[in-house]
Amino acid sequence: VSQHLVDKTSLAHDVNENKNHTVDLSPENDTDEYEEMPFVMNTSKPSKGLYTKNRSFLFISKEKQNESSILRAIHLFYFEGLLCYIKSMNLLKSSINGCNSVLNQLEVFMDDSQYSLANELKYRCEISHSWLTAQFVNVLERADSTNSQLETYKCDSDIFINDLKREKSSTCVEELMYDEFLALGKDGAVKKLLGQYELARNRFRSAGLLVETLLMEPKLEKEDRIVLETYVQQFSQCITEVDVLTSKQDKTQ
Repeated sequence: VSQHLVDKTSLAHDVNENKNHTVDLSPENDTDEYEEMPFVMNTSKPSKGLYTKNRSFLFISKEKQNESSILRAIHLFYFEGLLCYIKSMNLLKSSINGCNSVLNQLEVFMDDSQYSLANELKYRCEISHSWLTAQFVNVLERADSTNSQLETYKCDSDIFINDLKREKSSTCVEELMYDEFLALGKDGAVKKLLGQYELARNRFRSAGLLVETLLMEPKLEKEDRIVLETYVQQFSQCITEVDVLTSKQDKTQ
């Protein structure tokens, strides 16, 4: 994990040094409708460390609620977070490399007959490149902070170390994402029933994006792909239904 973060730090340095692809990302400077991504990290102000929700450890039975058990639960919580950050950085790295590839090709193949179209595409790529770079650096900071917390919440007992190794070996970031999009979908359904349509739409959209991310896995089994594609369609349908309900609600007000 430490070596992985070193590699990511090197990439962050490289993308920060690339000044040619830096543009203003403020919404007012974009002619298209601006829509915030549900998982976007705020890069307008410096990071203050981890932004994590309070997590309850009540799942530990009272008989086993000793210091070692609580430390192990907290340690695993940060470990799961670190895996998710690394997954995010891999995806961002691929996207940044894709933007660089397109920009390099545009410089080579741009001619007078297609200058206007190529220039517009270049501008869009620069916006994407700058946004992705800022997100990458922000995620890297969170990952580094999380990695440091792993050293804080641990002890040297053999039982702690053995239990931790066993639980870490069974932790899969794709499984975490799967559980999360199911939870988001259920929460979205509850929000929809309560008439909280904007919150419901946000939950369904976030869930759909997580499913689409899982669909990007190159070694995904055919049966799993079919199941995930079905979820994408269902979440898309849920968003459409919520939009219809929102429109009706606005007309009655």
